[in-house]
Amino acid sequence: MNPTYREAGPEDTVEIVRLIAAVAAENQWIRTELPFDLAERAQRLAAAMKAGYMVTFLAEAEAIVVGEVTLAFREDRAALAMVIDAGHRGKGYGRALLLHAINNGRERGVKRIELAVYTHNAPALTLYRSVGFIESGPPTPERRSDGQCWEAIPMGLNLVLN
Repeated sequence: MNPTYREAGPEDTVEIVRLIAAVAAENQWIRTELPFDLAERAQRLAAAMKAGYMVTFLAEAEAIVVGEVTLAFREDRAALAMVIDAGHRGKGYGRALLLHAINNGRERGVKRIELAVYTHNAPALTLYRSVGFIESGPPTPERRSDGQCWEAIPMGLNLVLN
């Protein structure tokens, strides 16, 4: 079955947070660590969506949310975060969601999209670079709750040429 892509609404936040928790449980790809309060996180996401500070796009396969990308707006910039379910990676969901987010940012007049990706996340680095994101600073070390130290690479994509 072909995937579907759509903008999420506040009613989708429980499924979004479920997906984030599943990827966080892998303890490999994202900043979010378990445990966290899923209900509180869903409430914060819903409030941000309703207030217009955030937009999220979903990838669904057989009516199940398997990927999401979020743009959190601040002034003329947006911070991007994305997660894809482990069983659906490498199938183009991330690229499609990323392109949705970039187009939405342009439509909203965002001048720059920024993100951070861990140095060990080669597939994400390859994806972001392939659509024009470039490194915007040196890797920054981050200490995990289990004591591991990961390095996050800041990246940016200018949507408006100066």
